[in-house]
Amino acid sequence: MRLAVPARVVGVLLIFASVMCALASGSAVIAGPTAMGRWESRASMPSERTEVAGAAVGDSVYIVGGLVPSGVTGALEEYDAASNTWRARAAMPIGVHHAAMVAVGSRLFVLGGFTGNWAPVAAVWEYEPAADLWSPHAPMTVARGALAAAVAGGRIYVISGGPRPGGTYSHTNEVFIPENGR
Repeated sequence: MRLAVPARVVGVLLIFASVMCALASGSAVIAGPTAMGRWESRASMPSERTEVAGAAVGDSVYIVGGLVPSGVTGALEEYDAASNTWRARAAMPIGVHHAAMVAVGSRLFVLGGFTGNWAPVAAVWEYEPAADLWSPHAPMTVARGALAAAVAGGRIYVISGGPRPGGTYSHTNEVFIPENGR
């Protein structure tokens, strides 16, 4: 008789068997760093900030906005994973924190966020890395920060967020179509 055993169960059984063999042989090693992944230290970001937004284009990771000791920033920094280096790029025209950022092809979009006095914004900004240039787009219909954004089929879906931190929440789901500018 053959039993159909899901792959997850087989994996658990193999791990259990490995642990039992390791314990029986007196070995404390259960799995190497490649079996479960591992963390490595990389070059630190030049600026210290929290509540940032980030997205990747190619081998570069872009971090924008956030809270700094003096308030809020629109700073943009690019991390090149291949060379393990950071560089400053053109700052976003407005400083926000708790924004969302996504990549569509080679372009980055920053959506919403809160200003330094925690006022929500409806702004949509596009960043073109090759030109190091920001362009505004039509705003979202609901101003909000601490929102989620994801790309599907070349469209940007912006979901939830809050008009007031620690207060009200939004159930709004909007789609932005970059080719149309709206």
